[in-house]
Amino acid sequence: QAEEIVTMDFEYSIHAIKDGFQQETLIITDNGITPPEGYAVSIDQDPINEDNESNVSFTFANATIGSAYNYTFSSSGGGTPINGTGVITEENQQITGVDLRGLPVGIITLSATLTNDIGIAGAPATDTANKIKALSIIANTGQAKVHGDPDPVFTYTATGFDGNDDVSILTGALTRTPGETIGSYPILIGTL
Repeated sequence: QAEEIVTMDFEYSIHAIKDGFQQETLIITDNGITPPEGYAVSIDQDPINEDNESNVSFTFANATIGSAYNYTFSSSGGGTPINGTGVITEENQQITGVDLRGLPVGIITLSATLTNDIGIAGAPATDTANKIKALSIIANTGQAKVHGDPDPVFTYTATGFDGNDDVSILTGALTRTPGETIGSYPILIGTL
């Protein structure tokens, strides 16, 4: 909001109180001339993963009620940005149900602006979160060790790689629960 003060001189009395010059002050308030400011956004999930990527939310802080909002989610991994719009109804409004499954893993950037009722947009408010993909490592069944021999190299199946990544990027090895008596021993993630 901005105010302008205009002073006007009148040659004749407008109030019929006294003759001569009268001066009146008129205050004109320009609602909405300045853009929305002082607001922020924060992504509510970090990391973003397969469990929550279809229902991401973010929250405005200090938003101007009645302002229109526009947002864009993008990924450092590329992909097509996800956009949305709406109207602020609460100062600290949460926006829910944003589906980010179409964005690849990487640093997710949210950029949001508020626009007042005459179309003036405020500066973008931003936040970031990491989008990760869960890697699944499952020890192969039927692995055995002969009593007294050293442990074998335990084999596994790994899935969930992103892009062109594959098992060649993994280092380390699986281990097992210690013990030498005959029986079954769980295979553990070890240094993998």
